[in-house]
Amino acid sequence: MSPTHKQPWDQSSEAEGIRFQQKRGGRRVRISIDRNGVDYEIRDANGESRFKASFEQIDPAQSHVVEKNIHLLQLGAIWTLLCLVTALSCLKDPSPAAWALPASFLLMSGYSFFNYFWRKAAFTILRSDSGRICIIDGPKRDEILSELNSRRVTTLRAKYLHLDHENHKKAEISKYNWLRRVGAITDVELSQFASMLQGDNPALPSLQPPTISLN
Repeated sequence: MSPTHKQPWDQSSEAEGIRFQQKRGGRRVRISIDRNGVDYEIRDANGESRFKASFEQIDPAQSHVVEKNIHLLQLGAIWTLLCLVTALSCLKDPSPAAWALPASFLLMSGYSFFNYFWRKAAFTILRSDSGRICIIDGPKRDEILSELNSRRVTTLRAKYLHLDHENHKKAEISKYNWLRRVGAITDVELSQFASMLQGDNPALPSLQPPTISLN
C-alpha cells in the first residue's frame, strides 16, 4: 500500500510548537505558536497580560503602533533649555562652582533623552477576540509573522477546506468566503468551490496554498 500523498501545507503529526521571545525598552514579549493557535504574553512597567487565541480568532490584517513617552521628550527639552540659560549666565563667572548648576541640568537632560529613546518601541499589531498580539518591530518580526501566518493557514485549511455535502450550500459558500477573507484560500479556489456548490463544476479544484504576506 503506497503512502498517502500530503500537500505542501499539510501538518505533520510530529510538528512541534515554536516559541519566540523579544525585548525592548523594559518590555518583554513571549509568543508560542503551535497547531492550536497562539499563546501570547507581554510584560512591561505597567504589569503583564497573557492570553491564548485560536487561529480562527486572529484577524490577519495588520496595523502598526509606535509607543513613546512624549513627557520624557518634553522634560529633556526643558532641562536642555535650563542648561543653556544657566550656562549663559555662567559666562560672567567662569568658576567651577558656577558651572555646577548647568552641568546638573545637562545630566538630567541626557537622562531624559536616553530614557525616551530606550523606552520607545514600534509594534506590529494583530487583533484577536482574546486581545491584541503586539509583535515588536525588530530582527524577529518577519520570522514571527511568517511562522504565525504559515501555521494559521495550514490549520484553517486542514480543518475547513473539505467540502461538506451534508451542509447547506449557503453555509458552505459563507465558509469559503470567510476562508478567503482571512487569506486561507485563493480567489481561484473560492471560485472553484463556488462552482462546485452550484453544480457547474463537479470536479475537485486544483488546490494551491495562498501566498503568505508579511505586510
